[in-house]
Amino acid sequence: MRTLHKNSFSRNLKKITHATLKAEIRQTIETVRNATTMQEIPDLKKMKGSKNSYRIKVSGDYRIGVDIVGDLVTFRTCKPRKDFYKLFP
Repeated sequence: MRTLHKNSFSRNLKKITHATLKAEIRQTIETVRNATTMQEIPDLKKMKGSKNSYRIKVSGDYRIGVDIVGDLVTFRTCKPRKDFYKLFP
């Protein structure tokens, strides 16, 4: 799948200081890039109230917010669970 990163996603990644969490997020991004269908992306769940918004669960406490349209995946945000559901979608 093709991927695109919003500036907000890049800013959120810069704020994360935990090295293993960053490595897991990078691995998740690579998994999404290598996937050919949405079913190949682990821990992907559709968000209610939005047509194209999904979340990917990372490391139990972090969530990545993405929009999927066709084969284009746009990474929008990466936040702790407590903040993620307040701001996304």
